[in-house]
Amino acid sequence: MEKQRATHHSGRKSRRYGAFSNRHNDRNYDYEKAHNINADLTPYNAYYNIYDGTYRHSERENKMTYEEVEEKFYTEKFYQQYQNTNQKYIDRRQYKRCKSFEEWCKMDSNLPEELHMQIGKVENPCDEKTFLQVFNLYIKKLNKWNALHGNPFTVMNMSFHIDETAPPHIQLRRVWHYTNDDGVLCIGQEKALEQAGIALPEPNKKKGRYNNRKQIFDKMARNIFLDCCKQYGLDIETIPVPHARHNMSKEEMIDQKFADKQREIEKKEEQIKEKANALSEAQKAVFDAETDVHNKSLVLEEKKIKISDMQATATQYLTRAKMIYDNLNTAEHEEFQKYKAKPLGSSLHSINKLNVQLNESLAPHQRKSKENQMSL
Repeated sequence: MEKQRATHHSGRKSRRYGAFSNRHNDRNYDYEKAHNINADLTPYNAYYNIYDGTYRHSERENKMTYEEVEEKFYTEKFYQQYQNTNQKYIDRRQYKRCKSFEEWCKMDSNLPEELHMQIGKVENPCDEKTFLQVFNLYIKKLNKWNALHGNPFTVMNMSFHIDETAPPHIQLRRVWHYTNDDGVLCIGQEKALEQAGIALPEPNKKKGRYNNRKQIFDKMARNIFLDCCKQYGLDIETIPVPHARHNMSKEEMIDQKFADKQREIEKKEEQIKEKANALSEAQKAVFDAETDVHNKSLVLEEKKIKISDMQATATQYLTRAKMIYDNLNTAEHEEFQKYKAKPLGSSLHSINKLNVQLNESLAPHQRKSKENQMSL
């Protein structure tokens, strides 16, 4: 059986579509028109938010939307940070840098992080029951790590989707935070991980895109996820896909899947074309062979006709020869009988007469022969 791949990647925005939308996760839009969603299964999606707990999609009446949840949490926890930031700009007379709270929440550095988790692909998905068992064990271990390291992140909401054309998957949204020197809770991933005791991959080098604490955390979290998969007997592929892109949005993943499918179709079309060309060559060879056989058959038929005509001609000649022979025999027989019936004297007279006629006919030739001899 083919090994399954475990998807565990996170991000805040995509290059093409911008910030990840929380409205997609709790289906807070006209999802019935979406081409990749089976609306008949949507009621069985499972949701969680920090204020309402766990519930099914069919039970979401009177529950907060994810958009409301995140707005409330940000207001409760980070409004002081927002005010302090604006006040700093005012004190420096950098008024243009001041933002509304909504604008401040949508800054790249302040966006929630979205984690996408999945086991298998459309062709070989993990069943829902096993996937949930793996996830429950994973989140239990992750929450334990979080508690032991000062709660550097808070999960605001998460969704278990079974209504998409993709395998069952979970989308979890969290925010990283730390406490600054003034005791104010602030949004900040790198600072939060630093306070949690996570070191840089290369401590002697400057931190940056390719040397940051999130790399260490992501590797640790992914290993926890893989261990949970193994505990439930799943055969997971551990070798990464070469040149794979991470932190893609759902739309980008769908686009990539269509692109991969298109390349696969083009490859198969090329193979079919090659086979068709090979078949055409074979058909041409067969046609040429059949044509050659046909031509040889025509030649053979012509020869058969000639032989038949020759046989017919020979038969005619033989028939005519036999008739002449038979006629000659008949004439000779009649002549013999005629002479036999005549008296001997009469026969001798006839013979002498024939002899005279013969000599007369030969005389000119004899004279010419003597003349030739004399001239020599």
